[in-house]
Amino acid sequence: MVVEKDGKLLLIERKIFPLTYAFSAGHVDEGETYEQAAVRELKEEVGLDTVSMELFAEGRVENPCSRPEGTWHYWKVYKMQTAGEVKPSEEEAKQALWLTREEIKNLPPPGFEPIMFEWYQEHGII
Repeated sequence: MVVEKDGKLLLIERKIFPLTYAFSAGHVDEGETYEQAAVRELKEEVGLDTVSMELFAEGRVENPCSRPEGTWHYWKVYKMQTAGEVKPSEEEAKQALWLTREEIKNLPPPGFEPIMFEWYQEHGII
C-alpha cells in the first residue's frame, strides 16, 4: 500500500524476513479480496484506518514467497487515504518512517527491498 502525506511516503523497517525497508504489504488470506487484505494489512502493520483506496498498479512479480512452493507474487498496489495515528506493529516492524522519494533511494543497508524498489520504480511510485 502506498500512503503519502506532505510529499512523503510511509515505510516500515521490517522485523521479519526480508529484513529491509518496505511499503506495508502482505498476503491475501483465504476468503479475502485484495482490497480486504490491503485494509487489514495496513491496520496490522502501521495502525492506520483506511478512508479510501485506489488501485494504482498490478502485475505478477517473480520473487520467492514464504508460502509453500512460492516462487512469485501477484501484486495489487493501492494508494490509500488514511485516518489515525501511525503505530507500527510490535511483531512486524522495528519502526515506521515518513520519507521523501529521494530519501528512499538513499536508505542505508539493508535499504529498500530490492524487488519492491525495482517494481515500484518501474510503475512510477518512487
